[in-house]
Amino acid sequence: MPAFTPPNNATSGQRQQQGFSLLELMIVLNLMLLLLMLGLPSLQEMVARQQAESYVRQLKQQLQYARVEAISSGSTVTFCPLKGNQCVNQWWQVPIQILRQTPGSGALAMLQQLDKPINSHWLYYNREQLQFRRDGSLNVLQNGTFIYCAKQYHWHYKLSISQAGRSQLHYVDTPCPQ
Repeated sequence: MPAFTPPNNATSGQRQQQGFSLLELMIVLNLMLLLLMLGLPSLQEMVARQQAESYVRQLKQQLQYARVEAISSGSTVTFCPLKGNQCVNQWWQVPIQILRQTPGSGALAMLQQLDKPINSHWLYYNREQLQFRRDGSLNVLQNGTFIYCAKQYHWHYKLSISQAGRSQLHYVDTPCPQ
């Protein structure tokens, strides 16, 4: 029986193609680049929204911590952006600190700190500080709504805090009101 020999496809006049031409590679790379450029803004917005959601959830947790600390310690707990030794209404520029007033001396001891939002994001509250009383409620007229925005996008978060010291978080699908 004769031995099997594979057919020779490279007959005279024909070339055997081994890969892609430079033109084909350039077309595919340009198409991939075009798809990437179309999807990049959506990806950036998704990352910004993830960062915003993470920050407002931390903010809500810190508010709950401050309230519980006021109840358990039986002393006033202050929640504010602290610059030097003074609370300032610069929620988007200064780290937020949780401070407990030590009984007797009145001195403030820092319990925790929440970093300021990233530079392209903005946090607003209508007061310089929140003070939780021993029963967990806020001092008079300190209730309100935190607004957290990434201004270049058409959405924001609202974190409302009641006079009783409880908070609710909402995503709003409209541009930042500020």
